[in-house]
Amino acid sequence: MGSTKVPRKLLTIIMPQIRRQLVILALCIFTLGRGGAFAQKDSLNIKPNYRALHWIMAGESVAYVGSIYGLSKAWYKTNDFSHFHVSDDAHEWQQLDKVGHFFTAYQICRHTAALYRQTNVSRKQAALYGALSGFLFLTPIELLDGFQYPTYGFSPSDMVANVLGPSLYLGQYALWNEERIVPKFSFHPTSLAKVRPELLGQNLSEQWLKDYNGQT
Repeated sequence: MGSTKVPRKLLTIIMPQIRRQLVILALCIFTLGRGGAFAQKDSLNIKPNYRALHWIMAGESVAYVGSIYGLSKAWYKTNDFSHFHVSDDAHEWQQLDKVGHFFTAYQICRHTAALYRQTNVSRKQAALYGALSGFLFLTPIELLDGFQYPTYGFSPSDMVANVLGPSLYLGQYALWNEERIVPKFSFHPTSLAKVRPELLGQNLSEQWLKDYNGQT
């Protein structure tokens, strides 16, 4: 994957891209905050259900730990932790891996925001909380990749995709106060997984995650 222990040259190229995406996310947050958007409710002035908020946060924590455990079994089971390194995989798999990061981040935002809406917070508040959840959920996973040498590595282009997903979701509420663009995903098993099961997955629970040939 072209990894290196001191990726200074690579970082000087990729980090500006990450910074630009973070600026986009910050601008969306700023736009939502203008005019007291966070303080106003979409309909009547109903107070948020803070007890429900606490339960949702607790549930998110449990789901996050469970997801990290599941990924450790699917992705990291054959690797040992090593030094942190950067691996530039932006040109591999025809960028489908980046689409996966983008889609996952977006869907986390979408479903988390739907949960927060049940607690009587405004649409824009829920969109903000959802966007932050999507970004914060995937960032530690990418950091874990950085310690998986030589199979994986911290990918700056993955981080860009992790920011673009929340930016698209949050940006729609900043512009239109509603969701108009919804990315979709489908998967079907392929015969290629039988040829390279160690790479594309040994069973369906791994293949839908690893076999990009069957993803749409």
